[in-house]
Amino acid sequence: MANAASIPQPPALARWVVPAAALVGAGSVVAALDGAGPSLTTYAAASVPAHVADLVAGLAMISVGAVLWLVRPGPPGVLAVLIGCTWSANDWVGRQAAPPMARSVAMLATPFLLALVVHLALKWPSGRATWPHARTGVLLAYGVATVVAVGQALVRDPLFDQNCWRNCTDNAFLVRADVDVAQALEAFRLWSSVVVGGLLVAAVAWWLARASPAARTATVPVLVPAALVAVAEVGYAVVLLQVPEENPSVAPFTVVFLVRAAALTALALGLARTASRTTRTRRAVGRLAQDLASAPAPGLLRDVLARSVGDDRLEVAYWLDGPQRYVDAEGRTVDPVPTRDQAVTTITRDDRRVAIVVHDRSLRAAHDLKSEIGAATRLAVDNERLRAEVLFRLEDLRASQARVVARSDATRRGLERDLHDGAQQRLLAVSSELRLALAAAGSHGDAEVASLLTRAATEAALALTELRELAHGIFPAILADAGLGPALRTYAAAAPLALDVAHVVDRRWDLGAESAAYVVVVEAVADAVRRSASYVSVAVEEDAGHLVVALHDDGSERDPAQLVHLVDRVGALGGRMHAGTAALRAEIPCG
Repeated sequence: MANAASIPQPPALARWVVPAAALVGAGSVVAALDGAGPSLTTYAAASVPAHVADLVAGLAMISVGAVLWLVRPGPPGVLAVLIGCTWSANDWVGRQAAPPMARSVAMLATPFLLALVVHLALKWPSGRATWPHARTGVLLAYGVATVVAVGQALVRDPLFDQNCWRNCTDNAFLVRADVDVAQALEAFRLWSSVVVGGLLVAAVAWWLARASPAARTATVPVLVPAALVAVAEVGYAVVLLQVPEENPSVAPFTVVFLVRAAALTALALGLARTASRTTRTRRAVGRLAQDLASAPAPGLLRDVLARSVGDDRLEVAYWLDGPQRYVDAEGRTVDPVPTRDQAVTTITRDDRRVAIVVHDRSLRAAHDLKSEIGAATRLAVDNERLRAEVLFRLEDLRASQARVVARSDATRRGLERDLHDGAQQRLLAVSSELRLALAAAGSHGDAEVASLLTRAATEAALALTELRELAHGIFPAILADAGLGPALRTYAAAAPLALDVAHVVDRRWDLGAESAAYVVVVEAVADAVRRSASYVSVAVEEDAGHLVVALHDDGSERDPAQLVHLVDRVGALGGRMHAGTAALRAEIPCG
């Protein structure tokens, strides 16, 4: 079973590198929008709504990236900052007052916007490949962007580009101008945007269709806006394929730009929501120890943890070193095997396994449960594990007692069968032979021999009667053959005092339960005789999966010590017995 990988925390100084870079990026966004020239070279300069949308989209992505990094350092925060910077690179390309190198670098960065979104979506939320073929999809997106960016940087001369409008003068990386190759690369960029964007939308739809409820809840706020960004980029590419002369003042381009900005802003909001949810969940997990200390009810760890991380299917299993098995909070043996969309986190204490948490696989990326639970609730986990171990051993003891009782009953049945089929049959044969001999002696007039045979036949009959009573006392055959009702009525006919079998449900139960109920009645009658009772009444009913045996008599006060063996026998089967002065009640599981 795999442990959840702990994400290493960066050093204190390195932790602020990404936020510092985000601050620089945010400053560059504002600076780029403040560099409009005499001609229209950016969408932000076309209208106030476009200016606001451009500024909000860039700053939102950069800011939320810094927040993500501070909440949980990892690739998603870095990618969000890069997406915001790449979005704003278009404004640097069109900033006529910027140095040629700055405009050239910005032009080199712009093709990577869709690739960065693909990377963020396909490896969300951990930054590692968790989807099938995610690595291939990310490499494809970056490969296409790299070919386009490097190719255009080397061969595209803005002076020869008839459709140029942002930057028609500067390309510091130009090696050899080739108009045909530059046009081919531009067509390749647009068509690849359509393909890559379409594949991302299909991948997101496939993931959301098959994801577990917890995984869907955790990923929808980011994946759906990412898919919208991809749809917007596809729409932008389609418009450029139809109308290569891009003009920010023309309606189709203005609408597409506003849609792209809105989709990117929605993605930033989704990331912010996720960061907020992660922070709230961590605080909830951090309060878990307090919750457990104030109300240490059985199984509370599982319930509070499931509620904190939003996974109703979450389970906690505790490891017992002695029997080498996992048990739940009630001490029942469990086999914690995760499903395809679940993962297992092992909770340890002093490098010793304490428990495991089976949870939705998506939580592994959002939470380091191994350290979060271990730090906040280590004592609570230990206490609940110890309680589970006590319950397990108690249940194991009960099962052991039940097996002893079952073996004892089986032995008694065997003895009864052996006596019935062996000694009893031999005594019957001897009695028959004695009767034949007595008849022969009588016919020959041998009175002395007849007298001896008569006494022998009488002794044999008495021995047979005693043997039958012994066999019946060991285990009445009628109990196994006909059930509890007939066995009690047969016993009542020969009981040492008046036994009124008032009511017995006419059905069969588990033989172990029937045997225990029969023994309770027999021993209760014997106890009533000791207490000088004149009668005993018994009723047997079924109630909530228990065989209930109720007895009443008119004897003197009952001595509980005389019935300890009955309490043990009933308790061994998981039942209980209550004994008052005149009443006795036994509840025996019969399911």
